Amino acid sequence: ASSSRVDTHEIVVDRLQRCLEKYSHDPEQGGHFEFWLRRFDDALNEYSNLPENNKSHLLVSLLDSHTYATFVRHIMPRKPGDLSWSATIETLRLLFGPKKSLFRRRFECFRLTFAPNDDIDSFSNKLNARCEDAEFNGISVETIKFVFSFQAPELAEFRVRLLRKLDEADEVTLNDLLLFGLPSCWSCLVYRNK
Repeated sequence: ASSSRVDTHEIVVDRLQRCLEKYSHDPEQGGHFEFWLRRFDDALNEYSNLPENNKSHLLVSLLDSHTYATFVRHIMPRKPGDLSWSATIETLRLLFGPKKSLFRRRFECFRLTFAPNDDIDSFSNKLNARCEDAEFNGISVETIKFVFSFQAPELAEFRVRLLRKLDEADEVTLNDLLLFGLPSCWSCLVYRNK
């Protein structure tokens, strides 16, 4: 029974290797590892009984030669087979995840504007990607709307303060921003109007 289970795992790994495309890190094109990993996870969900060492081996085998070399050099003197599934994922995220700080990614997201000559579908895709990259998952929609509303050029300094506040904690509520923001916004506006 143990032999057939190993054979089954090998068949599954072989099938997945053929149907999943290799990961090729391209920082110029924004090819973040996280986006590729989501597709990989979706394929693996079908085979949830696959052991972690098989998943790790499969994941590493799907790195292109340059990405693989970068990964192997980083973990030396250990070998890819020495790392657990979670350590493999964590290392790949560190090496091939976004290089910009969370603050910078959020700032760029909030600066994105729709121009009259933009294609609505392209803009929507770009906005979705930027919002995903900005990791807003612990922040309420109301809080995000509040920060988005400060688009006037004279409020840029205040918008930066709000973004820094969002960066301080995993979960920030609208009330947190209001308590933090209104006094500093008011003093910022009063100072500018003098």
